[in-house]
Amino acid sequence: MHSRTPKVLHPILGRPMVDWVLNALTEAGAKDIKVIVSPHQVDLAAHLEGRATVVYQREAHGTAHALQQLNAKDLGGKDVLVANGDAPLITADTFNRLTQAHRESKAPATIASVDDPRRAAAPLVRAIAGEFDNIARRKGARDVLTNTNHEINVGIYCFDGAKLVEALA
Repeated sequence: MHSRTPKVLHPILGRPMVDWVLNALTEAGAKDIKVIVSPHQVDLAAHLEGRATVVYQREAHGTAHALQQLNAKDLGGKDVLVANGDAPLITADTFNRLTQAHRESKAPATIASVDDPRRAAAPLVRAIAGEFDNIARRKGARDVLTNTNHEINVGIYCFDGAKLVEALA
């Protein structure tokens, strides 16, 4: 996308894309919403004022790096729901179902995925026994993986906050 406007501020049905995500999170019961923002995105930070706490990330190096910008004290002892700001079709029900599945599984992390052969996005890589191993990036993934694996990362996750803090240290 080539625009001076941050991607998440582009309107979808008359509202900035990020507003759809924030509304779904709020409707799902999220209480302490933090948004990771580049210091160069002053328009986005201004837009979020009063709706979310803005945390700055100087250089974007992926989701784990973004989470490392947060204070560990804010993560421990709770479920941490992570959502991409450019996913306006994710609903409160989806966030609630992901959180519920996470709590029932007692896993350190839960990731939402879909099986969609039409999309060239980040496929999930599973170990031999079927458990999650990693998220491959299409650019670096082997041809065999990109042609046969259609389970992709949706961009929402739920973490055990204490285990997340350990993993990010």
